[in-house]
Amino acid sequence: MFELRIFRLLFAWLLLAGPSLLIEAAESSIYFFHVVRPDYLSYSYEIQLARNIGLDFSRELKSVQLVYASPDNACSPLDNAEEIKGAVVLVERGHCSFLTKAIESEKAGALAVLVTDSKGGGDEFIEMVADETTRKAYIPAAFMPGQNGKMFRQHLLYKSAPIFINIPLNLTFTLLENVRKPPWELW
Repeated sequence: MFELRIFRLLFAWLLLAGPSLLIEAAESSIYFFHVVRPDYLSYSYEIQLARNIGLDFSRELKSVQLVYASPDNACSPLDNAEEIKGAVVLVERGHCSFLTKAIESEKAGALAVLVTDSKGGGDEFIEMVADETTRKAYIPAAFMPGQNGKMFRQHLLYKSAPIFINIPLNLTFTLLENVRKPPWELW
């Protein structure tokens, strides 16, 4: 009974607050993923789902490998498609549209694509939008800030151990202060 009252109050508040609040909430596409291994990267990371590229995450991918794309910008067919098949692929921003990156990743068998600007190394999100073509991608595509992308890139290029992730995480009822975020990330 108490839950029903809370729901009604919340619903009434949303109606009074106006439709813009509902639209803003619907357009918010921040997700989290967690690194299972290696331990020194074992934190929860924020990503922003692309607005009109690819699909939403329909299920959680557990202990899936994160593979660095070759070529790193994924503007052409990927040379390491055998590694990418059944994995999430990390791709660098630039040189072609975000949609092209998602399509090339999908062709290589990726389950999802994370685009980053690790060379820039910033902590901001970039709004990923489709190009003016009618092409479609059928895997989730998201942007990860360059600071985190740089850590993953360095590990994947210079260490022999793979990275395994759980993506996306459901942190709906988790306080942000209880999320284990990387120490190099600004709060």
